[in-house]
Amino acid sequence: MTRPQRAVILPTPGDPYINSLWLSSYKKKWFSEVDKLYICLNSGMDPKILNYTKSLYDNLGCQVILFNHCIGHGKAIQHCLEIVEEENVLLLEDDFYILQSGQVNRLFEIVEKGFAQAVVSSRASCCQGLHQRIVDKFNLTGQEALVPNFWPCLFLSNKSHLLDTDQWFDSVNYEKGKYIPELDWTFDKNQSGDTFVGISIQLRNKKLRFHYEPQYRNTTDDLFLYDKKQGMFAEQLPWTHFGSSSNGLMGTLLDKTNRPLGNYKRSAPLELPDTSDLHIKEDIERRVSLWDLCFQHFPILNLECCYFNDIYSGAINKLIDECSLSREKIQTFKTIYREVLETIL
Repeated sequence: MTRPQRAVILPTPGDPYINSLWLSSYKKKWFSEVDKLYICLNSGMDPKILNYTKSLYDNLGCQVILFNHCIGHGKAIQHCLEIVEEENVLLLEDDFYILQSGQVNRLFEIVEKGFAQAVVSSRASCCQGLHQRIVDKFNLTGQEALVPNFWPCLFLSNKSHLLDTDQWFDSVNYEKGKYIPELDWTFDKNQSGDTFVGISIQLRNKKLRFHYEPQYRNTTDDLFLYDKKQGMFAEQLPWTHFGSSSNGLMGTLLDKTNRPLGNYKRSAPLELPDTSDLHIKEDIERRVSLWDLCFQHFPILNLECCYFNDIYSGAINKLIDECSLSREKIQTFKTIYREVLETIL
């Protein structure tokens, strides 16, 4: 019996180094487990470099949509969904890496064999008032009540379930007095939610059967957990998600004129992040470790584009020096993550 056709949607600003790691995972671990990749490249990065990243996907026969400006994660999903022809679709992100063969096949089979109508991964990502209303409306308990929304990454369902929404995949801002029929609730004050929150509410309202999977998301606790072999280091990971690492180009990695690499024609310069808060500082060190690891393993060799290697490494060093980041701690993170990612590097 022929299985349903399978698609993957990937929105990305187009960082050539972390996308190279993503593609290495795809080629080494799960190339044969899906039928088509739909990629939406969108940022104001140097067009020559954005087209270089596009070429990495073109070479594998992927369907690529390209915007020379940032359209946002949600709109990128929407543009891809409009052209997906396959029956079932998996949403991923460019800082989410599959580490074991067979895992993507397993996820699709959960839907294909009718065990659930959607594979989801939980997060909170909204204001407290909205959070509580979602919990109350859908009678959520336990872990679902703590994190009632879904990531726009590691989400898998029949395409029809996503099309049968308002298809607003971006963040939501609900003004005081607005009525939301899915929640049967009129907001008593302004409320907001991150990407995919509005879609999560609509999908819950349809009473779909959900199967939950963990993100195995990296955090600053990894330094402690690695030594104890706890958390994500207690088992062989099927995948891992380097959260908040996809958007380095858009505001954290700056060139010599303080323009973001993902919007190099920006008229006004940006300021580097305030790292006076130790947790914020450590989280940036964690993210820098991935960027530098990918840069070291996947430098651009194309003679017309390799100039970007110096620009990218310069932006990393600028961030480290001007934000007083710890090179020792970054190196420790890199050592840990190199071990996690070794089969796809």
